[in-house]
Amino acid sequence: MSNQSSTSSSPFASLEDPVFPHFPPSIRCQPIIDYTNIQYHDQAHKLPIELFEDPEYTFGIFNLQIRGEIPITKKHLHIFFTIDGTGSMRDICSDGRTKMDHILFTLENMLYKFHETENCEISVHVQSFDTQIYEIITDIPDIKKSDIQILVQKIKKIRPNGSTNIEIALLSASNLIGKYKTMNPDHEVAHIFLTDGEITDGSHDVHELKTHVPQDCTNIFIGYGKHHDSMLLSGLASKKNNEYRFVDALEKAGLVYGEIIHGLFYKAIADVTLHAEGCEIYDYTTNTWTSSLEIGNLLSEQKKIYHLRSKTPEESSIKVIGTTIVQTKPFEPLTNESEVQTECIYRSLKLSKLADDIESDSDTRGSNLSNYALRQRTQELLFEARKLSEKFKPINPLNSYYFSNYTVRPPDINYGENNVLKKKLKQFHTLLLDYIRENHLESDQFLKTLCDDIYIANKTVGTPYATMFTTARQTTQGRQQTYNCSTLDDIDDPPVSNFTKLPGANIFRPNYIKNLKYNLDPNPDQDQDPDQDQDQDLNIDNYMVSHNALTPYSSDGVVSLMREVSGNHTLGQDELQDEPQKKLTLETP
Repeated sequence: MSNQSSTSSSPFASLEDPVFPHFPPSIRCQPIIDYTNIQYHDQAHKLPIELFEDPEYTFGIFNLQIRGEIPITKKHLHIFFTIDGTGSMRDICSDGRTKMDHILFTLENMLYKFHETENCEISVHVQSFDTQIYEIITDIPDIKKSDIQILVQKIKKIRPNGSTNIEIALLSASNLIGKYKTMNPDHEVAHIFLTDGEITDGSHDVHELKTHVPQDCTNIFIGYGKHHDSMLLSGLASKKNNEYRFVDALEKAGLVYGEIIHGLFYKAIADVTLHAEGCEIYDYTTNTWTSSLEIGNLLSEQKKIYHLRSKTPEESSIKVIGTTIVQTKPFEPLTNESEVQTECIYRSLKLSKLADDIESDSDTRGSNLSNYALRQRTQELLFEARKLSEKFKPINPLNSYYFSNYTVRPPDINYGENNVLKKKLKQFHTLLLDYIRENHLESDQFLKTLCDDIYIANKTVGTPYATMFTTARQTTQGRQQTYNCSTLDDIDDPPVSNFTKLPGANIFRPNYIKNLKYNLDPNPDQDQDPDQDQDQDLNIDNYMVSHNALTPYSSDGVVSLMREVSGNHTLGQDELQDEPQKKLTLETP
């Protein structure tokens, strides 16, 4: 892969200048990786929880920060949209607009953004689907040279109708993207797939559908609202460089799109892998500790923190290996003999060799990593909640396929597991609130996000909404993304307690269809710890989740683009300036 740059008028002006050598004040004199650091917890500070059964392990973190001012990619972007145009898109949202109204509003903003974006060629293809494929926008090699008003009028003609056939949508996208890549092998292709429901026509076989997912491109599957098949979409997105995103409220769709587009525009290092020596890195996707971790792309302004453990902290090192998008000076901070060395190696495909061995600051003295230890336990519990939720697929009464065929409940499902996990979540949530109050950290957005993660996992576990919410919160926390789902307004429903066993092993259907969407645990309060109710101020049931759409991992650049695409020009201002007392408000009887 060649460096993506073009000649600017001044040899010292910006990262646009490809000519070497560079002299101040060219910002190419600064490295793409702005800062790295390894820290281990100082045993003089007692952690609020025990993380490891083996006491020889020490908990640590690896900080990685990408510099700002990374220019927009010079590689041609081909963005292919597959939009659900089925009848359910006529559903009315809380603001009185339909789902399709929100999608078209967001898509219109995106087209305008693409049209206005300089220094990057962007081609666009838009198709919608129900049981057929409808080509909306085709043959647009460079959107800046097209009449944007004509394109906007084309997408406004999409009309919701028919059933949901994801099979034909994937086959069409795979065929067209394959042809495009054959003709344009150097172009980068992103396929954005949007749906609000479950399959009602065509193949239901996830393994078969995965074979139809377009190859040699980035696939981003976005599930709208609380009635889509989250297990299907996360399965389709399971391959490398693919993503599953959950939009919990349609009016927030533009925020998710803005973050996605920022990731396509402002790559700094692509296909990054962390290699650990003398330590292990936590992998949130498998809940394991590993010596090698693939983390995808690193973007302009990103600050990433990865968790480490080691029995020999003084021997720890991390190699960062990836493909640099813009060539700059190697990263060479000052070090001293007492510091742990961190090697960051750029792999350049153009040079076909490893280049630029670079070191970083490290610090093993006096570090109190209690906050990150709490984040570690949060991620472990989110993994447990996700895995438990994936053991069964609730019946969706709106889906005639599942209604007519019922649901096969796996024989290993034990509703006691649900109660055990809820008890663990409640106990840890209480510990979090205790820690926050004892240390006067009520305004700490990082810790507030952890509280929200655990609350949402507890609220949704054992319900049809569990997989989508726990997957989304776990992924956002693990990948340190910007957008966070938190809309729980319509899931406060009574539990289902009446199941009738049908002829045949492990096949059940509820006695009352109206309760199908509710909690599937027949004994939700069994084994509840009576001590949990003694202090109502710390009871998780009285906790008020924040509705902050932004995580502590957001940067100015991504938030700015999210504002443009969503049309929410105040995003981040009110949400991040709440009064400290409001952030941890608890309702007490």
